Amino acid sequence: GSSWHKVDLSFPAQALALWRPTFFTEQEGLFPVLTSSPAPQYARGTMLFTTQDGGQSWTSTPVPFDVTNAVFIDMNHAVSVNATDSMALYTTSDGWKHWTKVQMQTTFKRIYGFDFVSPTVGWALADNRTFFLPEPGGGIRKGDVIALVQTSDGGKTWQEIAHSVV
Repeated sequence: GSSWHKVDLSFPAQALALWRPTFFTEQEGLFPVLTSSPAPQYARGTMLFTTQDGGQSWTSTPVPFDVTNAVFIDMNHAVSVNATDSMALYTTSDGWKHWTKVQMQTTFKRIYGFDFVSPTVGWALADNRTFFLPEPGGGIRKGDVIALVQTSDGGKTWQEIAHSVV
């Protein structure tokens, strides 16, 4: 970090927000940019910029939904939540060209806070809360269960590792 140099990158006109770049090796990395379609739909999407040469040049790939908060495992694999369906994940194994919907099977109402170490193995938080902000305490109420869960099949099924009852 003692020296830096500028790299020109053209963002689409509909770019809303930039996320931090993620590098998997010294040469391979990606840079997600949140996008929006024109009014009145304002449909969220993502432009994923990838590099194979340490950031000297970038190639963009559009994704028709928001994957800026995805867990990018490597240059081919990622897991993303679906903002409109809290019980669905989207996975890709071909460098973000095609995404497959995975319907999650669990006894919890929500699974969130994902982290995957491979395309099949991951952990997340799960809960049965019925109220959210602006409730005092973030919506946590007496009797709510918050659990650590794990998957070994790419997010289809989740097993409870540990839990806490409020």
